[in-house]
Amino acid sequence: MSTFVKGRCPLCHSGVFVASGGWLTCSGSDCPDPTFVSEIFAKYEESNKNLGEQLSALRAALAIYDYITALLDSLADKGE
Repeated sequence: MSTFVKGRCPLCHSGVFVASGGWLTCSGSDCPDPTFVSEIFAKYEESNKNLGEQLSALRAALAIYDYITALLDSLADKGE
C-alpha cells in the first residue's frame, strides 16, 4: 500500500507517494521524471547541510573575534 502525500509533481501535476525506501515518487505514468521530487529534497537537504557548516564556521570566527576584542580592551585598560 502506497502512502500519498500532500502536493503535486511539479512536472506533470500528478499525485506524489512514498515509494519503497522512503523516496517521494510521482504517480503519473507519463511523468518525464518520476523521481524529480526526491531530487529536489536531496538538493535542499544538501544546501542546508552546507549552510549549517558555514554557520558553524561563522560562529567560531565570531568567538575568536570576541576573544581578541576582549583581550585588546583589557590591554588598553592596563595602558599597554
